[in-house]
Amino acid sequence: MAQTSIVQADEQTDFFERKIRPILVEHCYDCHSSEGADIEGGLRLDSRDAMRRGGESGPAVMPKQVDKSLLVSAIKYESIKMPPEHKLSDEIVEDFVKWIQLGAADPREESSVPAEVVHSEIDYDLGRQFWSFQKPERHPLPYHDWMDWCRTETDHFVASSLRTNGISPSPTAAPNILLRRLSFDLTGLPPSREWVTRVERLAEEDDYTQAVDELIG
Repeated sequence: MAQTSIVQADEQTDFFERKIRPILVEHCYDCHSSEGADIEGGLRLDSRDAMRRGGESGPAVMPKQVDKSLLVSAIKYESIKMPPEHKLSDEIVEDFVKWIQLGAADPREESSVPAEVVHSEIDYDLGRQFWSFQKPERHPLPYHDWMDWCRTETDHFVASSLRTNGISPSPTAAPNILLRRLSFDLTGLPPSREWVTRVERLAEEDDYTQAVDELIG
């Protein structure tokens, strides 16, 4: 019985050396080994222990558990696509599935690469606290000295920030200046002669809104 087990182990190791290791070396080591310029995702595939330890997403290989082995999901292009340049053949994918089903025999020893280069130093939990990843919330309008200056809710926050930094709001632009700004901002061109003759239309809020709509249209 023991002799049979030894033979089976040798056959599985031979399968790894013929079918699995060459694919890892050719398609994976550039980005996932201690020899590469960078270890993407904190995942190394150049040793048994590193592969089973995995990277940021979890273990790449779990012996006899194909569904939990992220490497299989990746080479099937079900989640992460590895290798990214092209999908491996169905035959190669089947070899990896069979290898894991048989126990993922792997004679490679752990290398002496320092632990700190194996895993990414990115703190994803801290990154998720960045303002652009937060759910929008409605905040009460800040009180300041220029409440009458504001036309929109956004203006109140701008005015409050100006006040905090000791900056006074600019005076309201004259209609002809406002028209020129609008025209360049919205069309990239100076206002037409027709618009110049209608400049007084910008004196009222409703006229200003209508002018914006017409220039955009």
